[in-house]
Order: sequence, then C-alpha cells, then structure tokens
Amino acid sequence: MFTWQFLNVTSTASLATVAAAATRVCALNMSQLEVYNAKLPVPMDEAFVSPYCFAAMYSVALLEQYGFPQEETPLTIVADVNGTEVKGVAIMCC
Repeated sequence: MFTWQFLNVTSTASLATVAAAATRVCALNMSQLEVYNAKLPVPMDEAFVSPYCFAAMYSVALLEQYGFPQEETPLTIVADVNGTEVKGVAIMCC
C-alpha cells in the first residue's frame, strides 16, 4: 500500500499504470526523488524513498510473472482484511 502511495497511484490502479509510474519515478536521481516525495499528498519517510523504487519494480515484475494482465488487472491493494491489519500488504484478487 505504501509503495502505491509513493507512486501516487490508487489502490486499484492497473498494472500498466503502476509500471508506468514506477518507471517514471524510479528514473529520478536522489535529489529529484526528494523533491518528488516532498510534493506527494503524504510524503514518505526519506529513509524509504529509494527502497520504494525497488519494491515497485519488484511488485510489477512479480505480478507480470504470475500472468496478471497489464490492463483491467483485478487487483486491490489493502492494508487490512476483514478488519485485521495485514503485516506488509495484501493483494486481493478477483
């Protein structure tokens, strides 16, 4: 969920949207990333700015590897399931 927030995409964004945002954001150098982060609706802790790029690219690659389509991806990123907090993130499918 935090990675999607860092990319400034919705929790129901298509995989293509997430991939495009990750490519755009992760091409920035550290100075540019700091400026980008500061302009987010909810800026992230600066210590995690660089790891968010890895997490974003890894998430996209993993979901593509499992065969999820680029468009109309049936995913919703959530922080809790039935009121119970998920440690990390859950990807709800279908």
